[in-house]
Amino acid sequence: MIDRFLIQMGKCPVIRGDGARYTVLGALGLAIGVALQGTLINLATCIILVVFRPFHIGDREPAAVERQTG
Repeated sequence: MIDRFLIQMGKCPVIRGDGARYTVLGALGLAIGVALQGTLINLATCIILVVFRPFHIGDREPAAVERQTG
């Protein structure tokens, strides 16, 4: 029983020394995810708008702030 446990522990990447490689890959994935966070939010918003509020030719969206001239 103990010998099987030790064999399985030897297959563990952290004990074999591959843990640093997995740590770097995990940190890289986290950095890419944080960098793309704003872009992914905008993409999701666009998809939601297209699905739930489709635009048609001739539709007009009101401006957030109307300019006053004169």
